[in-house]
Amino acid sequence: MKKSKSRSSCQIQRVARMVSINKNSASLEINGQKINVPIIKIAEEALPGDFVLWTGQCGSPVPKTVTIIKMEKEVDTMGNNAKIGGGGFHHIAIRVFDFDKTVAFYTEVLGFKEQVRWGEENTRAIMLDTGDGNYLEVFAGGAQGQKDEGAFLHLALRSDNVTEAIELARAAGMEVTVEPKDAVLGGVPVRIAFFKGPDGEIIELFESTGKNKL
Repeated sequence: MKKSKSRSSCQIQRVARMVSINKNSASLEINGQKINVPIIKIAEEALPGDFVLWTGQCGSPVPKTVTIIKMEKEVDTMGNNAKIGGGGFHHIAIRVFDFDKTVAFYTEVLGFKEQVRWGEENTRAIMLDTGDGNYLEVFAGGAQGQKDEGAFLHLALRSDNVTEAIELARAAGMEVTVEPKDAVLGGVPVRIAFFKGPDGEIIELFESTGKNKL
């Protein structure tokens, strides 16, 4: 009796823009990053510039096999916020007391995937992909016990020009707490800035500046 091949029941679906296509592969733009993927099936009418939906198995930011299908109509994707450039949530950050326990919970129980980590001991931090290219950023060094407001630190918005975007907040009377600066997170170059929202909430503007986008 032949054994049937096991298939993972976990799948990922993402919206992307098709940049180019040939008989064997397609170049897709997802969250500002271009990737080349092999093709299983392509709708004959799919053309460069179309919005497409690719489906693949979990376990890798870029699945080895995908199915590309032309969508019936264009959908909103990251990159349509003309005010700050780009737009959409990049990550939400939390500071926790038990770093290893927290990371284990989000990866093993909720299925998040490690993207990049940096630091040591109480300066450790990690970016976990929640499954669609948006991240949970976990920092070590938090106080022990439950907090009234939980462990949340800030929310981060994607931008393709942090230097210009922060001026919108400043012009609106918001307090800029961190001026635009370059940083490297686990080997990935970024540009960031922080300001306080109307009720004191901490908001980060986040721009990936390197070849490998985060």
